[in-house]
Parts: sequence; C-alpha cells; structure tokens
Amino acid sequence: MKILFYIFLFVVVILIPATSIFDYVDELLAIISICFIILNYFRLEKEEKNIVKLLILLIITGFVGTFNNKYQNNVFPILLDILGCIKCFVCFIFARHFCMDRDINIRVQTIKYISILLKPYVFFAFVFGILNLMVDIGMSSEIRMGLRGYGFIYGMSGTFSNLHYIFIFFLTANYFIFRTKTNLIFILMGLSTWCFTLKSRAILYVILYCLIFYFLVHKNKVFKLTIFRIVAVVSLALCVTFQQIEVYFIENDRMPRKILLLGGVETMVHNFPFGAGFATFGTDAAARYYSELYRDLGYENAFGLNPDDTSLAHDNYWPAIMGEFGIIGVVIILLILYNLYLLISKDYRDYKLIYSLVIFIFFSQLFSSIPTSIFFVSLTVYLFFFLPLVRFKRDHILMR
Repeated sequence: MKILFYIFLFVVVILIPATSIFDYVDELLAIISICFIILNYFRLEKEEKNIVKLLILLIITGFVGTFNNKYQNNVFPILLDILGCIKCFVCFIFARHFCMDRDINIRVQTIKYISILLKPYVFFAFVFGILNLMVDIGMSSEIRMGLRGYGFIYGMSGTFSNLHYIFIFFLTANYFIFRTKTNLIFILMGLSTWCFTLKSRAILYVILYCLIFYFLVHKNKVFKLTIFRIVAVVSLALCVTFQQIEVYFIENDRMPRKILLLGGVETMVHNFPFGAGFATFGTDAAARYYSELYRDLGYENAFGLNPDDTSLAHDNYWPAIMGEFGIIGVVIILLILYNLYLLISKDYRDYKLIYSLVIFIFFSQLFSSIPTSIFFVSLTVYLFFFLPLVRFKRDHILMR
C-alpha cells in the first residue's frame, strides 16, 4: 500500500501543473500530518519537537499581527494561510515516521518503480528538448540568451524547471541503489532538460550537482563544507544568476519581485515586531482574497499585483514572512530551517552519497527561497515527503 501511495503522489506531481484536480492534495497531506503530530507528539525526536514548538510560535505571532492590524478578518483565508505556511515542515515530520527503518525494502522498491515510470517521461522530455532548440514546436513561452526556454508539456519553463528537483532526486537515488550505466544516462538526460529551461538557477544547480557527483562518485572523496567552498559556491551563484538579479531586483522599480521585497521590508518595519498578520502579504491567501494591505501599499495598479491580475502577488517567500510575521517570524523560520538541517544531518550522515544528495536538495531549496515562493508551493511539500525514502545507512544497500 505504501508503494502505491508514493506512486500516486508522484503521478500527482506530474499532473499538478496541467490540471486543477489535485490542487488540494498537499493541503490534505498537511492536515493528516498535523493530526499525526498531535496524536504522537511525545514520540517525536528533539529537533522535531523544536520545529513543532517554533511553528506554534509562528502561528501565535501571526494571530497577534492579525488582531493588531485588522487587515484580514475573514476566518477561511487565515486558516488557509496557516496551512500554507507550515505544510512543508509538518509533512516532512510525518514522512520521517511514515518511512521507518523496517520499511527499507519497501523504500528501495518504491524508488525503483517510480524511476521506471519516470524514465520514459525523461526520455521524451529530452528528445523534445533537443527539437525545441532547433525549431519552434510550441513547448516554450520565453526567449532567454537568444534561445527558447523549454517548458515541455507545461509550456512554462519555470514550472518544468521546478519539477526537476523531484526528478533528479529519484533518478539519483535510483542510481545509487542500482549502479548501472543506463541509470547514469537518464541522470544526464534529466540534467540536460533542466538546462534546456534556460533558468539561471537551473544552470547553477546542474553545475553544482555535476561537481559534487564527480568528486563523490568518481573520485570517492568526502565533500565537506568549508569557508572556502561556501565562498566559492556563493561567488558562482552570483556570477550565474547576476543577470536575473539585475532584472528582478536592481534595474526596474516596477518589477513585482522588487516591489514585494521592498513592501515586505516596509511592512515589517511599520508593523514591528509582529508583522501585518495572516493572509495580508505575499502569500497565496493574500492574493486570492485580495489583501487590504495591498491597497494601502498602492499595488492596485501594479503589474501582477492588482485585483484583476494577482499572478505574481505570491511569487516570493522571505518578503511574505517579513510582511506577515515581522522580524520575529524571520527568526522563527531561520530556527526551523536550522532544526530541519539537524534532522537531515542525523538521518543521512551514515551514507555520504545519499547525504550529499539530500544536502544538495536542501540548500537548493534554501537558495530558491530568495527569489521564489518555494516553501509555500505544493511541489516542495511532495519533495519533502519523498526525502525520507532515501533514509538508508551504507550497509542497507547492496549495490547492483
């Protein structure tokens, strides 16, 4: 049953961008996770309890801001916003217990079967990606660096790029379990289609992935985080993404991401220290139930932020945290992410290949949270739910 459940979730991941049928599966999963945490709180590990306590503190902070400022008085968007802000973290906690050590063989088979489903998808995505570079086949929606950004069946290259976090996760995990040249070729295909999106972050992650993979797998070296390597990675990230940083945050004052960043800082300062409260700034609930704060900030005529077009009103993470929860919320989220890192280190440190894969996923999400709403979106919920599938020790896996 667990294998079928994970296969269902994976199919949902592929279908979500193309249909609205499964829009609320992640919320349902979050509600189940919350119920599990409430019923099994005393079974949780120290770091898990820390995350739960911090989430409760975040919710209290949000309610204080809500009652102080009265920007949002409707109960439903407040509840929706609470769920949206905590769902990634509660689902990860539930998933760690859903995948217990006794389920090792089930987890190996789950990765195997999902990879079998994924490979034809990757193959056709790669073939059409090559064609898209040569002729317009209707699978792109923007031009970057003089080329068509690839969106495959979804049209939008950003959507297709975000899906690769999960695709690369499964392709790599499958290769570490079943070490064959065929599985390596599919990883290379997946990395290629990620690059075909022409997203600067995608190119950066592919470069970092290849470097880590080369040193760990082919050089059999332990990759450790040092000050020098952190500075080198940050420098590489700035070089690869600087053009997009200029476009979104420096050159044009009318870009929605810059407006939201400045608005988040302004709201945090003006409503110090608790923020404006739930469903007021930068979240899906604030956009869907158009926030009165947006009107006060003059967003009614801004592109992608006005009542008739809120398509870009929730394309952020840290500005939303600053706006809704203030400086207290920023500190709480940083502490949550730190405890999440501690859990990851505890779960995967016994197997350096898996550990490096999960650390790569964690830090790529962390970096992506700067320009996007990564910790609010459903794909991250599913990614966090999939991560415990690779909770192996080195001697658990017989390399094939």
